[in-house]
Amino acid sequence: MIENRSVWGIILVVAVCGMLCMYAFADAGGEARFVRQMVGRDETMRTFVWQSDVLDERMRLVYRRCGEDSLGEVYPTVERCAVGDDTFFRYRAELNGLVRGAEYEYAVTNDRTDVWHRFHVADSRYTALIFTDSQCGGDYHVWHEVVRTAKKEAASADLCLHLGDLVDCGASRYQWESWLTGVEEILLSCVFAPTVGNHEDYTTDWQMTLPQWYRALFPVVKNDDGELDGYVYSFDYGDVHYAVLDTQAEELSAWKDDWAARQTAWLEHDLAQSGARWKVVMCHKPFYEMDGTLTEHGKAWLPVCRKYGVRLVLSGHHHIYGRKVEGDMTIVTAGVSGDGTGYEVQGGGRGVQKRCDVPTYMMMTVMHDALRLRAIQADGAVIDEVTISSQE
Repeated sequence: MIENRSVWGIILVVAVCGMLCMYAFADAGGEARFVRQMVGRDETMRTFVWQSDVLDERMRLVYRRCGEDSLGEVYPTVERCAVGDDTFFRYRAELNGLVRGAEYEYAVTNDRTDVWHRFHVADSRYTALIFTDSQCGGDYHVWHEVVRTAKKEAASADLCLHLGDLVDCGASRYQWESWLTGVEEILLSCVFAPTVGNHEDYTTDWQMTLPQWYRALFPVVKNDDGELDGYVYSFDYGDVHYAVLDTQAEELSAWKDDWAARQTAWLEHDLAQSGARWKVVMCHKPFYEMDGTLTEHGKAWLPVCRKYGVRLVLSGHHHIYGRKVEGDMTIVTAGVSGDGTGYEVQGGGRGVQKRCDVPTYMMMTVMHDALRLRAIQADGAVIDEVTISSQE
């Protein structure tokens, strides 16, 4: 009898401890990880995205205009994302009606955390940080260093653009979390516009696949063409209209038919509808090979860009820095922001071409009458600088 009482006592203690642990976990809720701001259709809109390994219905976004006491709050939509064997909960909170030129502060909270961050809404003048090919072969410390350098150089940047190949293997959760850890400080204050690259389409055994992690992590502006949705989009920020394209027709050929042609029709319609002062096109693979020959998508899209007055085309992929002028259009290959440096310049193309032995990033200052671009190495050296003047 004494032994039975001892056994039941142990069972009771274990049960109570288990209930207390479960209560403590539920009370703590989930951790909001990798908070990031995604562009909306224009600067008055943006989507705040974060993720957690658990569902916490108390998580929400609170915000206010700086200098004001009244708080707004937005409860997010929550989706359970499954990518391969990995699952997580993605939270999305949309803000609309933001005022151009205004400063805001916000926090993601579940009543236990309350860390505030600030962001600025662009008007006709702002600074954008531009990265490309940030994939790294091992850990992502090189990418982290590039981000820290860029953040120090442009502490007040409003917009962050990435031109693709964010990670080396698009199916690796480790690489995505390493990448996000490096850039989180910027994306807490800058709104983000990504471009999908060919490395986002790789499995862990280097076969082609759909960019599932990319699409789960970065819910971009919706495209009315369901085939293009999640890959191709456009947005306005300040006086600039940005159109973002997907150059992976070869990688996606098993899943996507007429990928470049479908985007050509979309691009023509998109640019025709825009009355923005400046038009910029972003894509991963350049319009030109390094020897100066047009790529297939360059042949399709360059005439459309000319027709509708695109002034700047931004791309990456070659791991070199390049710039050339086509009439009123400046075409830039932005270099490399990860550890894939040292690629040789093949020559043959017109304009500027420079080997990148040090990781690079770019800064673009948007003004009413000009776009000023600088290509900067992580050691601070400026390797190229150009100002694109308004045609007015």
